[in-house]
Amino acid sequence: MLSDMEYEICRTQGMLYETAADQQYDIHDFSDQYMRSRFCNKRMDTLYSRYQMADPEEIMDFLDVQNVKKLNGYFDRNIAFWIGFTYRQLWFETAVASKNLVTIIPFQQMLAYYPGMHTIDEDQASEIIAQNHHLSIRKTDIQNQQIYG
Repeated sequence: MLSDMEYEICRTQGMLYETAADQQYDIHDFSDQYMRSRFCNKRMDTLYSRYQMADPEEIMDFLDVQNVKKLNGYFDRNIAFWIGFTYRQLWFETAVASKNLVTIIPFQQMLAYYPGMHTIDEDQASEIIAQNHHLSIRKTDIQNQQIYG
C-alpha cells in the first residue's frame, strides 16, 4: 500500500503521461523513452527528488522529447494517466528500475491490462500485474523508512 507521498508521486507521473498525450506524443514511444531515460533513472527512481512532485510541464522541459514520435490522432489521456501512475506504483512496490520495468512489462501489455485493471483498487491492480510478471512486492515499505518526514 502506498503512503500519501508515494501516491502523489505516482499521480505526478500519471499527469506527465497525460501531458504527453495532450501534446500528441505517441504514448508508446514516449513511455519507452521516458522509462529508459537518465532523467527517470536519476530523478524518479530515487527516494527523494524535487521532480517527483513537480508540474508535468516542468518535467517535460527536462526530457529529451525531440526524438519522440508525434501522433496524427488522439490517445486517451485517462489511459495514459493510468499507465504512468501504474508504472510508478510498480517501482515503489517492487524496487525494479523503470528501465527494467518497461522491458518486463512492455507498454502494449500495460495497455492490454487497462480495460480490466483501471476499475479496481490501484493496490490490487499492481499486485496482480506484479504476480503475472513474477515480480516480488517488497515487504518493507519506503514509508516505514521515515525518509519523507
